[in-house]
Amino acid sequence: HYIGTTHAMKGELAQAMVHLQRAEELARRTEHTDVLAGVLGDQASIRFLTGDLDQAARQYREASSLSTDPRRRGWYLSNLASISVTRERYEEAVPRYEEALGILRETGDRRSEGMVLLSMGMARCAMGEVDRCLADSDAALSHAEEYDQPLDAARALEVKGHALIDEDRLDEAEPLLRDATARADELGYFELQEWAR
Repeated sequence: HYIGTTHAMKGELAQAMVHLQRAEELARRTEHTDVLAGVLGDQASIRFLTGDLDQAARQYREASSLSTDPRRRGWYLSNLASISVTRERYEEAVPRYEEALGILRETGDRRSEGMVLLSMGMARCAMGEVDRCLADSDAALSHAEEYDQPLDAARALEVKGHALIDEDRLDEAEPLLRDATARADELGYFELQEWAR
């Protein structure tokens, strides 16, 4: 498992999958369910990155059902929700994000909590639930500033700004997007700069 994870962190995804599949076989044979959950979650992440969404979703579902670590279960559910967003199934994504958020709050995983808030807000924006999107973005921004996560703060400002543009509230959106751009400039995060401009 760890050899596969190391290859994945180095971007060697094909080699990572070979080791992770061996680890899966061994974990199933020896009935180590926590190890199996972790291996499936890591395989699902690679499959998500490479576009195999059906298999990634199956593996995240199985990993979340097997894991006895609630924090990992929250991650798997959040990633499963992100697959739904990729497929533009926002109504399916939001309840999964909500469940993941509840788990992550219980476990005290503050970093992941902020990312889920932001992702959930983006899904709600896509559904046209602007008020809830703005509320989630505000919560994500507050969280990011409290826990010194400057990139997440810039992203929350960007999401909020674009939601306001969609509502023709341009005077409110402009300062938020300027702030997002300035923060992105400071961080050297060019992808966000392009979206926020």
